[in-house]
Amino acid sequence: MKTPRLNAALAALGFMILCVIGFSFYAQLTEDRYIHTIAPLWWFQKSAGGALQRAALRQPDLLPMYGSSELRAGAARTGRELLASYPTGFMVFPIGWPKVGPLSMALTLAATDAAATNRKIVISLAPSYFSIEDAFYEGDFSALNATELTFSTHLSFALKQSFAQRMLQYPQTVQHDFILRFALNQLANDSVLHRVFYGAVFPLGRLQLWIYRLQDHWEVLSIIQEKQLKTTVHREPTPLDWPETIARLNLQSELHANNNQFGFDNDYWKTHAAELLKQKDSWPDAKLAQAIQNSPGWHDLDLLLREVKELGIQTIILSVPMKGVFFDYLGNSANTRALYYQKMHEVGERYAIPVFTFETHETDKYFIFDVFDHLSRGGWATYDQVMDAFYHDTLTNALGH
Repeated sequence: MKTPRLNAALAALGFMILCVIGFSFYAQLTEDRYIHTIAPLWWFQKSAGGALQRAALRQPDLLPMYGSSELRAGAARTGRELLASYPTGFMVFPIGWPKVGPLSMALTLAATDAAATNRKIVISLAPSYFSIEDAFYEGDFSALNATELTFSTHLSFALKQSFAQRMLQYPQTVQHDFILRFALNQLANDSVLHRVFYGAVFPLGRLQLWIYRLQDHWEVLSIIQEKQLKTTVHREPTPLDWPETIARLNLQSELHANNNQFGFDNDYWKTHAAELLKQKDSWPDAKLAQAIQNSPGWHDLDLLLREVKELGIQTIILSVPMKGVFFDYLGNSANTRALYYQKMHEVGERYAIPVFTFETHETDKYFIFDVFDHLSRGGWATYDQVMDAFYHDTLTNALGH
C-alpha cells in the first residue's frame, strides 16, 4: 500500500525539479535576449546577483566593468553614450553601486562562477578606497554573492579561507544566515575538524545557493517585464578618432567647470562651494601618507586579484587619479600622493595585471568632476580609449597614462 504513495511522491518531486530546470533555462534565454539592452542601465541587480553578469560574459561584444559610483555619477552617462552604438564593436557593461570597495567587488565577481573563464573584465578603482578605513562593504552586502564565494567550486580552499577571515570581521552581515555563518567560521579556522564540518555543510550551502539563484532569475525577469525593454539595440560601426574625441570632450569639461579655481563641475560647485572651501589644509602630508599606508583596501584588493587569477580572467585596473589642484588646497603634496600610484603599480606588477592610474592627469583640473572621484566628460573619454584598446588587444598602442 505504501509503494504507490512513494511513487506518486517521487513523480511529484521529479516534476517539480523539471519545472525548476525549465524555469532556469527559460530565464537564461530571456536574459541573453535582453542583455544588450540592459548593458548601459544602472541596476542594483547587476551587482547583487550573478544572472546578469553571467549573461554579459556570454556575449563577446560586452565588456563587464566593476566599480562603484564612478560608473554612474559625474559624466558617466557620456562615457556610456560614447560606446552605446558599438562604434568599435563592443559596449561596456557597468556592474557596481555606490560605496562598493574591492571586497564587495570580489564577492560580486564570485557570482560569475565559471562563466568568466578566459573572458575580459575591467576593474575601476578610486583613491578614496585606499585613503580611509571604511572598506565599503556592509552597505550593499549581498547574501547571494557571499554564498557564491563561500561555496564556490572554482576557488581554492586557501583563498576561500582568506575571504572568510576577512568577511567575519563584519559579523552583522551574516548573523541571520546560519548556513553561511557556520560555513565561514569553519573556513576561517584551519584544522582538520573544521574542514570536515565545512565539507558536511557544503551540500546545504549549494542547495541554498541554488535557491538564491532562482530568486535572482525571478527578480531579473520581473524587472525586464516591468521596464518593458526592447530586445534590439542600435549598432553603428564607426571608427573613433580618439585624439579628436578626447580633445572635444575635454573642451566640454572645461566649459562646464569654469566658475571655480578647482575645475569642479559648475552645478556641483554652486551646491558645495562653502563646505569645500572650509577644508583648506585639512589633509596634510603626514595624515594622507598614514591613511594610504594603513588602508585595509590593499588587503581587499589583493584578495580580489587572487580571485581574478584563479578564475582565469583577463583584467585591467583603471584608477581615477587624485584631483591635484584640490589636494594641494587640502595641504598635501604631489610627492605624498605619488605613494598611492606607486603602491597601485606594485600590485599590478605582482599579479601581472596592467594598471592605469592616469596620474599624469593630476595637473588637469578638468579630468575629475567633483570631490568624490567621479570623472568628467574628458576623463570618461580617456577611460573609454583604454578600454577600447584592451578589448581589441592593442593596449601597447594606447596612450601612456
